[in-house]
Amino acid sequence: MQGVVNEEFKMMGLSMRGDAMAAVVDFLERCDDPHTALSQMLDELDAKALTTSIVDLRCAEEVIHAVDKRNGTGAFAAPDGQGTAALLDDEDGITIIDSFDMPRYCYDTQRKVFHENAGKVKTINASAESKIELYRERFLLLQQRVARHRMFVKPAFSASGAAAQRTYCELTPLTGLLGHSVGTKYVMGCLSQLEDDRFFLEDLTGQIQVDVSHAATSSGLYTENCIVVAEGEVRKSDGVLEVRALGFPPAESREDTRNATNFLDFVGAGRLRPKDIERMVEEEAASTSDMFVVLSDVWLDRESTFARLRTVFEGFDSLDAIPSMFVLMGDFSSQPFGPTRFGFGDYAKGFDKLAELVREFPRLRQEARWVIVPGPGDPGVSSALPRPPLMPSLTESLREALPRATFASNPARVRYRSQDLVFMREDLQSRMRRNCILPPTEIEDAPAEKAARARARAKAAAREARLERNEARAERRAAARAKKLRGGKGGGEGGG
Repeated sequence: MQGVVNEEFKMMGLSMRGDAMAAVVDFLERCDDPHTALSQMLDELDAKALTTSIVDLRCAEEVIHAVDKRNGTGAFAAPDGQGTAALLDDEDGITIIDSFDMPRYCYDTQRKVFHENAGKVKTINASAESKIELYRERFLLLQQRVARHRMFVKPAFSASGAAAQRTYCELTPLTGLLGHSVGTKYVMGCLSQLEDDRFFLEDLTGQIQVDVSHAATSSGLYTENCIVVAEGEVRKSDGVLEVRALGFPPAESREDTRNATNFLDFVGAGRLRPKDIERMVEEEAASTSDMFVVLSDVWLDRESTFARLRTVFEGFDSLDAIPSMFVLMGDFSSQPFGPTRFGFGDYAKGFDKLAELVREFPRLRQEARWVIVPGPGDPGVSSALPRPPLMPSLTESLREALPRATFASNPARVRYRSQDLVFMREDLQSRMRRNCILPPTEIEDAPAEKAARARARAKAAAREARLERNEARAERRAAARAKKLRGGKGGGEGGG
């Protein structure tokens, strides 16, 4: 081990004192993956402003401390020695993360690593530079992912064989298209409309006008400011990139991302090491009774909603094993809030009635986890995403009735053992469909599927009409009963 450490440090132009070498070797021997830990130490040293090429004991201890803090090991390990995964709820393995509490990582293009940007204050009302930084970080995030995809990686050897026969696409920076550019090129950039009815591709090096009118597209919705991979050729007449094929950057599996980023915790629920993930997967397989109940558009201003909620709660309360978590997502009112509607009193009454209903089921109230996610029509500071949790002044009674409730942001992230889940309420498809640059590719349904869809729509329409008739009938009965009671009181007073 000492020889490997000495060789790696020499490659960086560094030498070590004897006590520093002993400290580094002791640290690597207690690590699960010494090679990864050594790479992290070299990254930390590269980020430090060293005044000499000789690493002493104090410098080595600072680097070891930084790596321990980054990985949740050593002095930063959990008490039971299971790493940061032990910080999860041992009872149900559920951790709920607010969007505003997530760590923010930035990609360093020089060192090819992610580093956490912990010093910047998170706010909704940010400066204009934040929007530029958002698009830059998004582009870098996808660029580093595409750069390691097999489709865009050049074979390591040019000799004959399988490596030479494998086809690949070499991405060209947009500056490489300016001037004399011949042949088919593959580029990656952000679709923007910098001029009226003229679209451009932008990356961190420059921009070029594109013609996508005859482009063949893969499945998806192509809107302004989306990042795409394009295949085309620059026209000699006007210098416009005529796109023949347009697609999105290829997706990457979770396992590949973990391996490439050294199992970084992008969610904020604690870093999971490989052995932690293996243990949790086994626990998930053994927990066959765990289930989540997800309900959306829980309109608390309608009586029919409470009747259906009662049916749901009674059904799950009668089971031997109740659900581990209930997720209630908005909108919590059938009429969305806006400039012309701001009845906070009536809105809060809906949560008061929900609290009264939940108190009738003590098992569900005390044993299950509850997550409340606001919808796009619920009151909030703005319509921008992420949306903060519902205000305590509107949900005070429900907070008292549910001791294990979490009023989360929209979107909200939930880690269940080794899985990361995202709960979000927003009509994204409608928004993206309105802002599409190219019409989405429509796939014709088979006649049987088309008839089934029509029958399903007819059933849904009939069901909604029946519910509306029942609600109207119930309202008329209540009005008639109230009128009769008022008439009886008036007759009694007149007879007296």
